[in-house]
Formats: sequence, structure tokens, C-alpha cells
Amino acid sequence: MTLYEFIKRYERGDYAELLNKFKFKFPSMFELTREIEVIPWQPDFAIADKNPEVINQLEFYEFLLKNNIITEEDYKKQTEKLGRQYSSRTEAVSFIQTKQVSFR
Repeated sequence: MTLYEFIKRYERGDYAELLNKFKFKFPSMFELTREIEVIPWQPDFAIADKNPEVINQLEFYEFLLKNNIITEEDYKKQTEKLGRQYSSRTEAVSFIQTKQVSFR
């Protein structure tokens, strides 16, 4: 799949307005997406990950809260248990020479 095909899936969704702005402001860049291949995510691409499990846990608790499975009080308790530590998670990588991208 090309990046162009990937982006076009969002043409009529929540990101339609943002996509139209992108096309208008960066027409050459948008055309370049036709040449870029989207490849499957591989664990080796997670080069900048630092404590990614913390981010995963936060997202999990946000999901539970959003779906009314836990209360806001429980959410605060659980997230406070995680403590304050530096965390990062690589969400995407690009390979310029081969014209490829991958998203987690």
C-alpha cells in the first residue's frame, strides 16, 4: 500500500478537514505520497522507546475511564502508582532512501 492510499482512507472521516489543509498547503508533498510505500511495523523500529509500558498502561486506564469501567478516582489512583518517569514510544519511522514509512 502506498502512503497516498493510506491517507485517502481518511478523506471522509474525522481528519477530512486536516487532510484538505495538507493538500492545499503542501501540494508537492501530497503528490509525493504516491511514491512512498507503507511497510508493516517491526519491533526493531522501536529505536527511541524508553519505558513504553508506562504509556501503554496510561492508554489502558484512559480507555477504562472513557468507557465508564473505572471511576475518575480509580483512574487517578492507578496513574499515580505509575509515578513520574521519562517515557517515550516510537510511533512511526521513515526510510528516506527506500521511500518507505511504518506506523505502530
